[in-house]
Amino acid sequence: MDLRHLRYVVALGQTRHFTRAAEALGIAQPALSQAIAALERELGVTLFERTSRSVRLTTAGTAFLDAAARILGDVADLHDTMSEHAGLLRGRVVVGTLQVYGEMTMPRLVGAFHRAHPGVDIALIHDMTSVMLAKMRASELDVALVNVADFSQHPDLQFVRIDDDELAIAVPPLHRLAACTHVAFEELRDEAFVSFRPGSGLHATLLEAARGAGFAPHIVCETGDTIALRALVSEGLGIALLSRAYLAMPGPPVAALEVTPRLDRAVALATRGGGPVNPAARAFVSFWREWMSQ
Repeated sequence: MDLRHLRYVVALGQTRHFTRAAEALGIAQPALSQAIAALERELGVTLFERTSRSVRLTTAGTAFLDAAARILGDVADLHDTMSEHAGLLRGRVVVGTLQVYGEMTMPRLVGAFHRAHPGVDIALIHDMTSVMLAKMRASELDVALVNVADFSQHPDLQFVRIDDDELAIAVPPLHRLAACTHVAFEELRDEAFVSFRPGSGLHATLLEAARGAGFAPHIVCETGDTIALRALVSEGLGIALLSRAYLAMPGPPVAALEVTPRLDRAVALATRGGGPVNPAARAFVSFWREWMSQ
């Protein structure tokens, strides 16, 4: 008995038809019949009851089929693992990220991963956290870098907390607060805001912070683009709530003020429950975790 026999039994057990099973395996029907008969003689049991019209698993056959399917699955996993170690990984991984991390972190990460696994194709998708979580559930994303306030609200997904992202208020260079180092949120009551569009995490955080300070923010412009939002602030259209790390990067000139009380958001690696299915995605998640811990 070898792996070939296990594949034959699984194919026949699934199709319940010698001709169809043989076609699926790419062998001649008589060869399949002879191999199954030889296996039954070797084992001393009947795996399939045959009639002129059908093939049916016996009790022994059902037990053999279940065990064979598990063994073949383990063999496939082992093969994938060894291929990864040999640097022969092939496949495609679809990665979601918030735009700010797509500009700050993801290019270096993707570049490092591609150098380690040149056979893997990568699709990089920028979107809001709510959209990416929906795409994750629809199996349109393998993994995503997101901001989630409460992981328990998404029990069907897995999260690995990577970092905490401090938020800051960006103001135009000539704004009355530009020379300050920090600002209390209630002091922003009369300011005009530019913001990410509704549905984004930053939009929700802005509304929540303003509500906690006793006012509703006057939002004069909304956009879905990080660079555009910073440029709008720089042009004096309003102030904005943005990642402090992003505001430290080169870009349109703005002043960044620490917010009191401090506003943070969790940065997490999200996957479907049980983790990614395809080997390329599993390798990417493993690489990502190691890379972020360095």
